[in-house]
Amino acid sequence: MGIITMVAEGAFDHSAEKVYDFVANPANWVKTYPGSEHEEGLPRDRALEVGDTWVETGPRGERYSWRVAMAVRPTLWVC
Repeated sequence: MGIITMVAEGAFDHSAEKVYDFVANPANWVKTYPGSEHEEGLPRDRALEVGDTWVETGPRGERYSWRVAMAVRPTLWVC
């Protein structure tokens, strides 16, 4: 098990809630991160919440298991 840290900043014409809902839903990751090939075990109708888990598949078939540790909409999302 490892620790991956990613921080991003940007200016958006959308509300903080709309940006949070997009970023906190890994189903959208394949749209924005070239290394994310497939996500499974996700609820498709909402941002993930504390305790939710899913599996991500990378470009070489590697698999990563994730769990949401903290979620405070619209300011904080940690997995």
